[in-house]
Amino acid sequence: MAFRFNEEHKAFISENIKNPEKDLVDMFNKRFNADISVYQLENFKHRNKLKSGLVGGQFKKGNIPKNKGLKWCEYMSLEGQKNSLKTCFKKGNTPKNHRDVGSERISVDGYVEVKVAEPNKWKLKHRVLYEEKFGPIPKTHILIFADGNKTNLELDNLILISRSEALIINRNNLYLKDKELTKTAAIISKLIDTTNKRRRKGE
Repeated sequence: MAFRFNEEHKAFISENIKNPEKDLVDMFNKRFNADISVYQLENFKHRNKLKSGLVGGQFKKGNIPKNKGLKWCEYMSLEGQKNSLKTCFKKGNTPKNHRDVGSERISVDGYVEVKVAEPNKWKLKHRVLYEEKFGPIPKTHILIFADGNKTNLELDNLILISRSEALIINRNNLYLKDKELTKTAAIISKLIDTTNKRRRKGE
């Protein structure tokens, strides 16, 4: 759901516009208990013709944020302070969008992710399940889904292959929706990869 900015949000952004966008997003989310992204902030600033004077999201050499080192009362109106206090994130409070450890979500790429630690550490669930059963996945290897379904997390549907084997499968269009055919393709790619490596070694 798109975040709805109001006049109070606009005033806060205007007052803190000299901060780098990432810092301003963090300040905004803490102040209003929100979860906007840099992209949303950029769009809002563009729609409302708010300019920070920054180049590429960074300060020009020698520029200093106008509120750096200042307290609220030194750069914000009394009304602005009162309004901000109403929505200010208080220490110990849990954000509305907080998810418990063990919660799941679908990534933008269609993978199931599971929250494994606080405050906001997520991992791909198929990797978590595989490692629980078979141990750590080498950095040189990846997991693929035998039936092409990223939400089918059955261990029988997960195939561990090296990155070079994955390249062979990809080049030969061997990513298939048939589980058994994909498993066969994985075996073939391993044979091709082994043969190629031996040839390079002159064996």
